[in-house]
Amino acid sequence: MAVEAVDLSGTADANSTLSLVSDIFWKPVRLLAIVVSYDGATATDTFSVFTTHQTETPTAPAPGDPPYLRALNIPVRVTSAFAISIPVPQRRTVLPPFRIAFVYNNTDATNARKVSCTVWYDTEE
Repeated sequence: MAVEAVDLSGTADANSTLSLVSDIFWKPVRLLAIVVSYDGATATDTFSVFTTHQTETPTAPAPGDPPYLRALNIPVRVTSAFAISIPVPQRRTVLPPFRIAFVYNNTDATNARKVSCTVWYDTEE
């Protein structure tokens, strides 16, 4: 087993939604930890992290997407620069193929936000 991470990072423009998605995972993995960080926020910002089969950049899970990871519309509670650890359900094994999507909804009308979602996992080889 080897611990690895995928980092989905970018800038959410003012009053917009940023959607980032990983490459396709072709091997089973066990999710270990998820950390979302940002350089500031408004109290109405939200984010989602989920597994998907979608080939286009998704903004929400679609019917038929694998249910392994569903952290949806989580409100940002701390508005200064911050990192949030998201509990991973039972460190469960995720079967391929799948991708991990990170969607950040920036509700600030004037300021862009630098955001990041890092997902740690181990491979089950």
